[in-house]
Amino acid sequence: KCGIDWHHSATVMTRHANELEDELERAITNVRHWRERYGKVDAKGRILFVNPTARQLTGVAEGEPGSLQEAFAAFEARPSIPDLLTSAERAQRFEFVRKRPKELILAGISTRLEPAKDAKTGGFLLVLRDETLERREERISRGVLSLLSHKLRAPLAVCAGFLEHLDREPADLTEVQRVSVKAIRVQTSKLGYLVDKLLLFAEAQNPEGTKL
Repeated sequence: KCGIDWHHSATVMTRHANELEDELERAITNVRHWRERYGKVDAKGRILFVNPTARQLTGVAEGEPGSLQEAFAAFEARPSIPDLLTSAERAQRFEFVRKRPKELILAGISTRLEPAKDAKTGGFLLVLRDETLERREERISRGVLSLLSHKLRAPLAVCAGFLEHLDREPADLTEVQRVSVKAIRVQTSKLGYLVDKLLLFAEAQNPEGTKL
């Protein structure tokens, strides 16, 4: 017989595993709180609670909650704040966009809260994320694709024009030149196809902003 108490060891290991799981859950919660901004408003849009990161981002001061309309007066809301507060949807996505003095794009979800038994009205829980950098990177990516595609179209058009000119007098070309022209035509066609794909991709990413 060995002197190991297996039951005690299993109990200790289970306790440590539970503690580790609790610690991990707390860490995940802290990360979420750091990344996300959230607050609670009543049915009329009066701010009841805002977490510290949301206060820092929106400028809502401690002790002076104000209203959702006041907090985001400088933002364009999609949908509008009145529509958001009167929506019949239980959960609805929204976006607050500010252009000046510094661009700020907040996107999130508004969840309608059921009213308590002793309350006449319910409220909303708003969870926001700062998507300014993500949107900016998307715009830069679309711009680069569009610019690259347009810059390639001009030399491709020139190549196509010269190929048409050479096709009019094929007898004047040597065998080597004819083979070269054929190879140029094939590669030009492939490159043109890729450019068209780039333009279509840029348009699909931003159908309203990309003019082809």
